[in-house]
Amino acid sequence: MSSFNSQYVKRALFTASLGIVFTGLSACGEPVEKMEPATVLETSTVAAQATVPEIISQAEAKYAEAAALSHAWTTTRTLIEQARAALEAGDAGKARALAEQALATAVASVEQAGVEAQAWQSRVPQ
Repeated sequence: MSSFNSQYVKRALFTASLGIVFTGLSACGEPVEKMEPATVLETSTVAAQATVPEIISQAEAKYAEAAALSHAWTTTRTLIEQARAALEAGDAGKARALAEQALATAVASVEQAGVEAQAWQSRVPQ
């Protein structure tokens, strides 16, 4: 498989995975019309215009925000570390893909924290 097709398949799988995550989040008790729109699409647009170190910094900032909300995903920290390692190894393409994925998971974890802040109430027996 060519490099282009491989990257396309990876991005398609990643996008589908995010869709599943957000679908699952919307099923956590909050009606869909009350939820904030996902910002991952906006984030990916910003990431496309940023350098890899900038994307890593953005991911770290979002990760810190999620940690402050007690909703940091360990996957995000791993992706940030892998992106840094790939950048240091000189593999800019891999570093960018990992950094973008880290940023997307960090954004998703912050959004999950917001959803859970409200949704837990619907799960408490009355």
